[in-house]
Amino acid sequence: MVAYTTGLTAARWCARTFPAAFATCVRPARVTPAALLATIELFANLAYDRLFFFDMSGVSFAPWLDNPIAQFPHTLVELQQRDPHDLIESIWDDRDVIWSPTPEVYGLPRNPDELDLHEFPFIVAVWRLLHRTAWATIHEHEPGALAHFLGERSVAGRFVAGLKPLPAGTDIAALCAHLDRAPPRGISHLGSAMLYVAGMTGNQYADTNWTELYDWYGNYGIRWDDADGLATIREAQVEAQAIRDAFLQINAQMRQHPYRFRAVFASIHRLADEVRAAQAAPVHLIDLFAPVPTTEGPYGLTLYPIRVERDGQSMPDYGIDVLGPITVLRTSNPAWPEAATADDHPPVAAPAASASGDSAG
Repeated sequence: MVAYTTGLTAARWCARTFPAAFATCVRPARVTPAALLATIELFANLAYDRLFFFDMSGVSFAPWLDNPIAQFPHTLVELQQRDPHDLIESIWDDRDVIWSPTPEVYGLPRNPDELDLHEFPFIVAVWRLLHRTAWATIHEHEPGALAHFLGERSVAGRFVAGLKPLPAGTDIAALCAHLDRAPPRGISHLGSAMLYVAGMTGNQYADTNWTELYDWYGNYGIRWDDADGLATIREAQVEAQAIRDAFLQINAQMRQHPYRFRAVFASIHRLADEVRAAQAAPVHLIDLFAPVPTTEGPYGLTLYPIRVERDGQSMPDYGIDVLGPITVLRTSNPAWPEAATADDHPPVAAPAASASGDSAG
């Protein structure tokens, strides 16, 4: 029953959202397991990118089709040759695409074991640069630990081993904003790329990786009939993709010419000194404890002061600690009565919660 309901719901969303495709492909078809699974394939492929980007990596149908309308009759003929019971099982397996699609996220893994770091020397360099600051992703407590990931005798490894970390009190947000406004050595979006490695771009889709998404967030609350919510998600995802692509371009440049980045990171240190010199010192003791002003997030949530709350995973064999993400103390939104509070766990909203106003927990 659930399989049939899922297929028929996909047909309904297709009729509402892509009426021309529905009239051409779905309306003439008889209601059979083959037609229902073909309809799910049609709707998902039409919706991907056009509505928002969602996970299709584990589906039983063909994902990311260039022309799903032209493919529909071929898919239907192929599925009609299969056992209907197998098709119903496939629809059951694919039901989340219709009922609760998982948004694509683009954040970097935090665990070094989840990355081939030989392919990403810029990640290791930023880890080294930030490891004493509040926005560290990796804390290096043994000299040369991070360089070991790149090979201590490699060019990139020697470069990272000799890279001077930024001082603990550095205002990373201000520094990265300066780097984006005035790119050193012509390296565009350098500040954004550093924030991407730290998971602190401010874009939830760029700051959240797949592990965090599945471990922390339950129902994503996305509805196919929420056009405004889907548009908001897609806009944020497109921005996250641009941040990721800028990072990949910088990383490729560093792979090709790691020693040319000596001057780049020297410029970062000089600018960090200027940022620290420009910071106003608190006049009174109470200023040290004054509340940080609230800010409005990209999805209408009011973001309260940020604290560094890390699930530190010690990796003594590597000489490092892997630090979890920085979390927001509390959010509130009159349109979202179940918003997270300081006592909730996890303390941040799911990346797609704004699509429907549902709770992320």
